[in-house]
Amino acid sequence: MAQENEVPFKDIELGFTRKSDGKFVNVKLHDLFKQFKNIDFINNEVKINGETLIADSYRSPYSEVVLNIQKNGLNNGDGSYKINDQLFTESKSLNVEKNSTLQAQLIPNENSQVKSVTDENNNNIQTVENTVVIPTDADHTVTINFDSKPTVQ
Repeated sequence: MAQENEVPFKDIELGFTRKSDGKFVNVKLHDLFKQFKNIDFINNEVKINGETLIADSYRSPYSEVVLNIQKNGLNNGDGSYKINDQLFTESKSLNVEKNSTLQAQLIPNENSQVKSVTDENNNNIQTVENTVVIPTDADHTVTINFDSKPTVQ
C-alpha cells in the first residue's frame, strides 16, 4: 500500500502538443490527474498552467538527442549542408527530437565532391544523390568529408 505522502506515477510522463505553437511538451501523469476535471474528452484537450495541450496518444514523451556534425575539407574540398531548410557552412551541434527522421542535403562547392559521411565509429553512412539520413536514436557525431574533384587532363 502506498504511503500517505507518496505520489503514485510521479515520474511517468505523456507527450502532448501545445495548441498555441504546436511544440511537443511532456506532462507528468500526476499533474494530468490533478487537472482531470478540465479535460475535454471530445477534442482530446486539457488546460494545464494556463496552456491548452492536445493529447497525442500515439507519442512517447518528447526527448532530445545531441547531434554533432563535423564538416571536413580534404585537399581543399569544401561545401555546406542543409537540415530542415537551414543551411550550415561550418561544423554544428544540434539538439534534435529522438527517433525522428532527419535528412541532410550535402552541397559540395563547384570544384568539390562528397567523399564520405561517417558516424562516431567511423562507419560509413550511405548517401544517395548527396542526401543522407542521419540517425537520431541516441547522441551521435556525424562527419561529412568534402574532397576536391579530380582534375581532368
